[in-house]
Amino acid sequence: MRTKILAISVLALACLAVGYFTGYGRARSAYLRQQAIYDLHVYPQLYMRLQEGDTNRVAMTFRSLMLGPFYYYQTHFSNEIVTDTFTNDLAVAKAVFDQERAATDEWNRTNRGPNKSLQPTATASSVSTNK
Repeated sequence: MRTKILAISVLALACLAVGYFTGYGRARSAYLRQQAIYDLHVYPQLYMRLQEGDTNRVAMTFRSLMLGPFYYYQTHFSNEIVTDTFTNDLAVAKAVFDQERAATDEWNRTNRGPNKSLQPTATASSVSTNK
């Protein structure tokens, strides 16, 4: 009886492991496919803009492409020790990130007002309760 329970447990664990690794492989493949589609969408546009001489839009696109990886690195790996060569790259990325964030904050202040989207529509004192 014990060996039967042990065999079923081992078989169930093996099935779970196979299912996990199959799902992991499929998810990774789907992510890589989406990344390739995105790259094949963005990079030809950058190339065409460079051909046309529109360097301002190319620079803007590269800045926006840099923001995502920089923010991900800062939130997940900022407490790790980095090498000297990477420190320079990280400093440049941080400067661009700060510049873009300041520009975005300025745009939000001028177009939407200070934290307009974050203001509640009703306060506790303005809501009446009928008893």
